[in-house]
Amino acid sequence: MGDGFATFVEMDEKAKARGEPGFIARTIESKRRIYLITGSRMEFRSWEKREYLRGRTVHAMVIDEAGLLDSASRSILSTRRSATLGPIRYIGNPGPVLGEFWNLCQQAEDEENAGRMRLLRWTWTDRYLALAGRHPAGDTPASLLDIEGAEAYRCFIDSERKDQSPFEFDQQYEGKFATPPGALFAEWLDRAMVLDPDPNPHPGHPYITGWDIGQQAGWTRGAHLCLKCWAVHHVSSIKGKPYPMIETFIADESRRFNQSTAVIETNGPGRPVIDHVRELYGNTQKWNTDNMNKRSAALTINRMGSGGSLKLADIPFLRSEMTQFRSQQSPSTGTWTFTSPTKKDGHGDAVSALLIAVGASTSGASGYLLMLNRQIQKAEDAKAEAIRISAGGSASVH
Repeated sequence: MGDGFATFVEMDEKAKARGEPGFIARTIESKRRIYLITGSRMEFRSWEKREYLRGRTVHAMVIDEAGLLDSASRSILSTRRSATLGPIRYIGNPGPVLGEFWNLCQQAEDEENAGRMRLLRWTWTDRYLALAGRHPAGDTPASLLDIEGAEAYRCFIDSERKDQSPFEFDQQYEGKFATPPGALFAEWLDRAMVLDPDPNPHPGHPYITGWDIGQQAGWTRGAHLCLKCWAVHHVSSIKGKPYPMIETFIADESRRFNQSTAVIETNGPGRPVIDHVRELYGNTQKWNTDNMNKRSAALTINRMGSGGSLKLADIPFLRSEMTQFRSQQSPSTGTWTFTSPTKKDGHGDAVSALLIAVGASTSGASGYLLMLNRQIQKAEDAKAEAIRISAGGSASVH
């Protein structure tokens, strides 16, 4: 607060010392308030107490150290420009995943908010390239070009990379949010999330769709797992609709994905939904999540994802939820538990739907039928090969 106020006052004093008119009409230092010669007013508020952030309507604001944001402070700041709908910019180093700044950045990356929000990343690489005159955004002005400074900065970064833990370096210099301890999927997500989102099914391929049912005001999501490609390239989503519309949506989307097997979690809101969905769509099964089958599904996703056999579309909300999914072991019993992000922490509907889809395809009734079909297909292929060889063909192994 004080630094920003003092910087503007100093800029005005230097301008007037050069014989220019400056831009400040008067100041009130005790309130960190500046009145401009244009008639506008600037305020500098402190984070020390939330109450300090309240005040009259503003036309634009910049929030520094946004990594310190909490939801109440963000709400206060946002309402101060609700009458003008003026621009607001949040800047700062990433903090922990699940923080308010993280939540804000997730919203900015969501395509639904592209018209009013955007996320800009500025890392050490951007500064280095700018100093060296090689930034992809354009040529560096001659007054700012500093080849020697660029090299010195690169050497500094190399030193910091060695001195700091990867966790700290990524947060401070790479612009990456810190993943929570025990994150199970975070390490391999970049290698697995290589598909472009595609709302259409692969022609002729079988699917299982895991459905996580939310409250009417929350999200209901369905993860469509292609059983031939072992890929999830679309997550169907509906929010804020009455249950009859949710049930119709589940039936329609499951049917659209090549008559997908719809697997509905019956813990919580899914219990009354499944009977109604079955009336609309016959290929529907129930899934009751417990710690054992959740553990099995989580470990299967981890094994297949890290091994390269499971591919995912890079869908922002799926990525953020999988980044948060954690495994924890009880120090007293040694029991492992697997937890999705809570509603308070930004929802876990998509990753829960993925767990249901993978769990149902590798265990339970659907898993058994899939295994049986694979065995039948394997036997048929062997029989066809034997007939071909007996008819004078040749066999080859690849």
